Amino acid sequence: EVLKDATAQAIADGKALLAAGKVSVKIQEPCDEILFSRAKVWNGEKWACVTIVGGHTNIVHIETHDGVVFTQQARV
Repeated sequence: EVLKDATAQAIADGKALLAAGKVSVKIQEPCDEILFSRAKVWNGEKWACVTIVGGHTNIVHIETHDGVVFTQQARV
């Protein structure tokens, strides 16, 4: 569903990033949520991580190398 409107070029670019080891995708287990997504990005030693739970716009946690920026309980 999330990728249904992705262009062929965007999909090819994503596959290239995976093949080059620039991106990794893992399954969160165990996971009771219908949607759970965590993205972590780096720039040298600095990083940021965002967690989305339950719905595409429900950000529940934001953290950087400096500490937690935002956190809340997931909506039920």
